Amino acid sequence: MTFTRNISWDRDPSTDAMANSLLAIEVLDSFHSVFRPSVVDVILSCRYREIPEMLLGDRPPTPRLRMVRSGEPDYDADLIPVADAAVSSTVQETDCSILHPWLTSALQQDCADNDALVTLEQLSCWYGSAWLASAKEFPLEGTLRGDGGPDVPVHLTAHEGDLWVAAPGAGYEGPSPVALDVTLEDERLVARIRAAWMPWARPGSDQHGRLLAASERLSGKGWQVSTR
Repeated sequence: MTFTRNISWDRDPSTDAMANSLLAIEVLDSFHSVFRPSVVDVILSCRYREIPEMLLGDRPPTPRLRMVRSGEPDYDADLIPVADAAVSSTVQETDCSILHPWLTSALQQDCADNDALVTLEQLSCWYGSAWLASAKEFPLEGTLRGDGGPDVPVHLTAHEGDLWVAAPGAGYEGPSPVALDVTLEDERLVARIRAAWMPWARPGSDQHGRLLAASERLSGKGWQVSTR
């Protein structure tokens, strides 16, 4: 699923940069009932204050940030390769009440050029756990059978009375059951939601139904379904 939301730079550039960047949190908030990120990665850039549509070659002091949920499988720090070191923090929960002030603080950094401002370029949540209607979705005693590969153990956990499943940690090269990212492209934000495992990708399943309900919540906030 792909959604887009047009942004504008019609007011004060700093105010717009903050408001536009924080729209990415809306995506996570809309999908909170079906997806709990374990690792959140953020890439920041600097843009011209007078022409915010244009990127500067400069980067803010901490252009790459990572938040990891504690108590999760042992996710390797190199699970998501980055060109330079990410500033990492560990929290008990990666919900919006934590992510919003975390991202707000990151956006308040300074660029080397006084005529520039910090903007979000990408927020990625490629690893996490997804809501599961029943453990019977994984009849092989908590294992996931890969395409032509060996069975690997999945992690079934309880959270607020619901059952959640996450991909294995370090050493697992497959995708998370559900993943999403939000990218700033020209004058719009593009949100991509991917259901990689069959219980969530299969139309008619309870898991797929939750994804559709989350999509409707996001549409209700002004995001448009994209056909591209």
